[in-house]
Amino acid sequence: MKGGKKFLLLSLFLGFYFSTNLFCTDFLDSLSYTRSNTASINSVSWSPDGKYLAVGRTSGAGPEVAVYEFDGSNLNDIAGATKELGSVHFVEWSPDGRYLAVGTDTRVGEEVLVYEFDGLNLNDIAGATKEIGATVWSVSWSPDGRYLAVGTVARVGEEEVLVLEFDGSNLNDIAGATKEINETAYSISWSPDGRYLAVGTHTRVGEEEVLVLEFDGSNLTDITGAKKEIDDIVVSVSWSPDGRYLAVGTDARVGEEVLVYEFDGSNLN
Repeated sequence: MKGGKKFLLLSLFLGFYFSTNLFCTDFLDSLSYTRSNTASINSVSWSPDGKYLAVGRTSGAGPEVAVYEFDGSNLNDIAGATKELGSVHFVEWSPDGRYLAVGTDTRVGEEVLVYEFDGLNLNDIAGATKEIGATVWSVSWSPDGRYLAVGTVARVGEEEVLVLEFDGSNLNDIAGATKEINETAYSISWSPDGRYLAVGTHTRVGEEEVLVLEFDGSNLTDITGAKKEIDDIVVSVSWSPDGRYLAVGTDARVGEEVLVYEFDGSNLN
């Protein structure tokens, strides 16, 4: 970051209609750079170089996807870097910062989309829109940027995790890379080597789980010993840099928890 400073991005929800502020906080100087909005901010994502901030919003208050430039002091609008899509639940930059993946809930055709960003504009990619048929709740790029994992919540109890291949022009289905889990995929995260996909879930019947799936480039496969029933909504999962540990954040009905599991390739311990 500029001048060696470190920043933390926060979103604060205020009032019945979710008038929302973005706070970019400098840990060293305790300063805040604030951007006010009038819609719920569901997702924020820094570009890998730390220069740009992508924001996904609930519909009804202007563009639901926007990219801001951050110069160390201000969040600046970029005129060509907004899109009106319907409610956006998740945004994430590709590892090289060239593409932005977006998960939506339009009520008439839920989609995952990839835009190309050139520093001035978010550009449509004709073949990089995929209608999913369920609200896209989470998206995650593989470390090499070749694959995009998608977690959904369906209205009829057929929630899925799927992996799409992205070649720079198209989002392509992978026949064996769809896994029906019948639970909302609240959070998904690739292991650092791109071999495993961690999924945190929420069910309507209180049997929330964290699970790890194996991906070989063609298939998403269950790992028998890599599933844990949590009994709390799993809202966040994150791998350690060496891929040995998986951190899990929960929203409990009687007391929130942070859990860490060891993963040996076969079991979550």
